[in-house]
Amino acid sequence: MPACPGCQRQYGTTNILKTKCDTCSCAFCPHGACTGTIGGTTMVLMGNGRAAGSTCKKCGKGKMKNI
Repeated sequence: MPACPGCQRQYGTTNILKTKCDTCSCAFCPHGACTGTIGGTTMVLMGNGRAAGSTCKKCGKGKMKNI
């Protein structure tokens, strides 16, 4: 089973990452606890929300886009 490169959660499909920041290029899987593919486990902003159009939780500047 493929695993998310950010949080290591296993998925049954190969299309794991769903959203990506247009500024820092950090990508997230659909799991709410995913810490993203760059920058370790620290999140810049508090709260959930990795949906398209939301602010990136890693850099705090970019907008999330669907992959």
